[in-house]
Amino acid sequence: MPGSAAFSVVGWTSAFRAGAIVRSLFADGRWIEIAETQIKDAFLLAENWDGQGAAQIGGAVTEHALEFAHALASFIPFRPSIVPCPDGAIAFEWPELATRPSALIRDAEIEFCYLDRVSGRYIEATLADDAQACSALRQAMHE
Repeated sequence: MPGSAAFSVVGWTSAFRAGAIVRSLFADGRWIEIAETQIKDAFLLAENWDGQGAAQIGGAVTEHALEFAHALASFIPFRPSIVPCPDGAIAFEWPELATRPSALIRDAEIEFCYLDRVSGRYIEATLADDAQACSALRQAMHE
């Protein structure tokens, strides 16, 4: 597993899923509504929400995550799991897909990662543009 922050959320994802945040993999007509709710729920978490010193999700991260969700909803058919990260970021993950793509949303950038099935290695990039990140996710989902 790579050392990137995008993959430090795996344990937190499992813990947060126990709190009924997980939705089904395939999108339905309410994809964006569910994403908005998950993001807003993450924003409402208080400092130390995990009992281990987790940072509160800031307004700039929340805004960026909402914008990213809307960009995704227009052309990615798979609904992500959206979870808060202990460092104050918000993660979008598709663990059920073979390439396990993820996007970690921060104030002004997106850390993107997916499994290259040919080499068996994780491909990582930091992108400042939502459109680039959406395009990279779409490509990773079809590899």
